[in-house]
Amino acid sequence: MEFMTGVNKKETLEIGDLLTGSYEGKSVKVNGAVHTIRDMGEVAFIVLRKREGLLQCVYEEGKTQFDLKDLKDLVEATKDQDMTDAQVDEIKAAKEKLQEFFQTSVSISKNAISIHYENKEDLNRILELLNLVEEE
Repeated sequence: MEFMTGVNKKETLEIGDLLTGSYEGKSVKVNGAVHTIRDMGEVAFIVLRKREGLLQCVYEEGKTQFDLKDLKDLVEATKDQDMTDAQVDEIKAAKEKLQEFFQTSVSISKNAISIHYENKEDLNRILELLNLVEEE
């Protein structure tokens, strides 16, 4: 067992840190509950609710380390539910497993799981995985 000494530096910043630090033009890591998402296409504004107030973040397609659609799906799946971080992680893990199994995009919303397909052949492939295709 290893023992740690000293102080662990926080990975995420609070609103107060952002206001007092010189972070202009730099990438920072923050966390909070998603309050709203305004999707403008290649750019989106994500407002996070934190105990100190609201923080607007800018999402730029191709520059961030997550997919906006995944964030929207997760927000929809957990909306109006009192969920723990572990339960949210379970939903994320389930989505990843389903996408790996079906080899296509999967959305999990509040009361549904959607499996996306591109064309009729893709749909037939998915139906075969589910054993829903009758043999001729």
